[in-house]
Amino acid sequence: MNNRNVNRESLHIEAKTLELALVKAGTALGVPQNQVGYRVIKKERGLMSLFSRRKVELQVWNKEEGEPLVDQQQLIEELANYCRQLCTMMTGEQLTVTARLDDRRLIINIDNDFLSNSMGRYPKIIESLEHLIRKKPRHLHRSLPFRIFVDIKEQRIKRENELIALARDLAAKVVSSKRPIVMSCKGSHERRVIHMALDGNYRVYTKSIGSGYERKLMILPTKDKD
Repeated sequence: MNNRNVNRESLHIEAKTLELALVKAGTALGVPQNQVGYRVIKKERGLMSLFSRRKVELQVWNKEEGEPLVDQQQLIEELANYCRQLCTMMTGEQLTVTARLDDRRLIINIDNDFLSNSMGRYPKIIESLEHLIRKKPRHLHRSLPFRIFVDIKEQRIKRENELIALARDLAAKVVSSKRPIVMSCKGSHERRVIHMALDGNYRVYTKSIGSGYERKLMILPTKDKD
């Protein structure tokens, strides 16, 4: 085994332009510029670039040694910070953003009253933030090692817990009455939460019915499945 590939050492380089950063990287690594592999960690754009002395920050490595492994904690911090920047631009306020891993899901929670009040009126805010955050680490050239889940003042997590409790309660009623129950859900995420909550319950099964905004979820006793 090639030990150099196992180590996969990398450096951080800062410069005013990408071209200059790659030149500095080649010198630091002792390799030709075309042998430098890199990821863009930070690149100032717009007005910020006028006031920044360092406009580009790269993680660089020798291509012959292979691409370095991604530091998961560093990636989590990078995504949380990116979410904070997006929300600051939306609200004009400095706010608190926390991130934690929970069962292969990165939960990014935003503590802000304005966004909390807006979430009910504009539910697409969450979807848009999740989409932007998923696109952030494009320099990795691979899929993220976890799913992105954006929450605001933990409202979605609380709603998930309520849905799970409700689904289990309704499942018990379906088993007792041997009759299906139809639930109205707000979007595909809520339907997915209920599907997953009852996935291990062999006495009932779930299916979605209808289409578009009229789409609902049905809980049925297993004996009716055929």
